[in-house]
Amino acid sequence: METATTTTALGVAPTHALPRLGEVRYSLTELLNELQVERTRGSFSQEKLHQAEINKLFKKRREIVVSHSPTASLGDLIRKLPAFEFFAELALLEQGTPRGLPLLERIIEQGIVPKDVAYKIYADLLEIAYFEPFA
Repeated sequence: METATTTTALGVAPTHALPRLGEVRYSLTELLNELQVERTRGSFSQEKLHQAEINKLFKKRREIVVSHSPTASLGDLIRKLPAFEFFAELALLEQGTPRGLPLLERIIEQGIVPKDVAYKIYADLLEIAYFEPFA
C-alpha cells in the first residue's frame, strides 16, 4: 500500500504517513451470484423467521394498549378528584376533542387538573407505572 504525505495549514508535514486508498471493483455477476448463495442458506431463512416473530411481539403490545381503552373513563376519574370544580369545562372538552392523548393534552393545556395528576390518572388507566421524576 502506498503512503501519501500532506502538510497542515501551518505548512508543517505530519510525523506519520497517511495510507493511500485504492479503488476496489467487484463484478456485478459475482455479487449477484454471492447474493443468490446467501439467500439459499439457512441463515437467510432464519433472519426472515426472526423478523416475523419480532413483528408478532410488537403486534401483541399494540393490541394490549388498545384493549385497555384508557379514555373511556378519563373524564369520570377526573371528576372524582377531591375539590374538582371544572365539570362544565371538562364536559365541553370531552365533546370537542378526540379521545386518548389529544383529550389528555387539552385537559392539561386548559388547566383542568395539574399535569402530574393528569399523567398519573392516564397511566393508571393504561395499567402502567407512572413516575414523576421532579417530584
